[in-house]
Amino acid sequence: MQVLVCADQLHQRVPGGTGAYLRATLEAARSSSAEAEGPSWILYASRPSSKAITDLGSLGFRYSYSHFPQPLAQRIWDLGLDRPKLPVQHYHSFSMGGPDPTPRKNRSFTQSFAVYDLLWESCPEAFPARGVRWHRDRFMRIRDEADHIVTLSKESKDRLLAHGVEEDRVTVIPPGSNHLPPPAMEKATETLKSAGVEGDFLLTVGTLEPRKNLQRIVSAFSEAMGSLGGPMSLVIVGPKGWGDAIRPTKNVYLLGSVPGEVLAALYLRAVALVYVPIEEGFGLPVFEANAACLPVISSAVPSARFDNSLIVDPSDEISIAEGLCRVVLDDKLRSSLVTQGLMVANERRWDDTFRMHQRLFVTLAGGLFG
Repeated sequence: MQVLVCADQLHQRVPGGTGAYLRATLEAARSSSAEAEGPSWILYASRPSSKAITDLGSLGFRYSYSHFPQPLAQRIWDLGLDRPKLPVQHYHSFSMGGPDPTPRKNRSFTQSFAVYDLLWESCPEAFPARGVRWHRDRFMRIRDEADHIVTLSKESKDRLLAHGVEEDRVTVIPPGSNHLPPPAMEKATETLKSAGVEGDFLLTVGTLEPRKNLQRIVSAFSEAMGSLGGPMSLVIVGPKGWGDAIRPTKNVYLLGSVPGEVLAALYLRAVALVYVPIEEGFGLPVFEANAACLPVISSAVPSARFDNSLIVDPSDEISIAEGLCRVVLDDKLRSSLVTQGLMVANERRWDDTFRMHQRLFVTLAGGLFG
């Protein structure tokens, strides 16, 4: 059995958490014995541009490219054109993007799409207006034409059901936590030094965009700075997205994107992770910090519902500031968060994420061809 997997998220300017999920699942697929036993994957994406993030040929799978690079490829796909023509039994997209869903009457294969959140509807102010329109239109086509939808959490599944998707057409496949490479401590030290960071620091990770709530985190940190028991910095890691720029202020440092091995080392060096988006489909940085034994202050994102984070109100700077002080100063709380976080991380493996996809693809295609 062959599955065509749309991996175009890896060709986006900012692959984000969806790209991290996809890449980690591919790594698990490449190293798993289950790949030889189950369906084989063929990757598909837009034609690489000079700025392409990833060459599919480097991932160890068979692959095929569209005739067009991004963003032209997505515009053409949205018109129902340039569909891949390969003899496969199932098609899956790890995002809402890629080729437009093929109408049921026009295909001889099953198809599924990942819809990890509906933030474009619940939090439209955090998206450009054009992005809201695109996501709304694409979701309606996926809802109407896809055989199945993959999502990340019970919370996102409940929202899909509320938007007219039948329960038996939705499967929750949560992410793992063991995807970061071994930490490069010396590189991290050099990165911090070149940015001017000295001593202890709090870490926040995420694309620089409005829903990540970074401006409120900076304000809360400034409010709490004098009550943290000593000098402390706030280090912000993540690529530029859109919206008003976050400007460095006293003891606040923007590192931009960093390699995975540097991020892994920063998790080990930090005092705590501060991750309080207004809303989030899952919140992978929480799991990353859990795996690194780093205590977490977060909003009530799905990844933080296992007593593995101190929950604060993302709309209230005082709540965030008080959370920072508690986690920095309360050793008993820190120990509890680290212990519970590590237990959660150890139970979330990318091998399981890959195997759940494999089982789903076999079930879907088997229903059509079995």
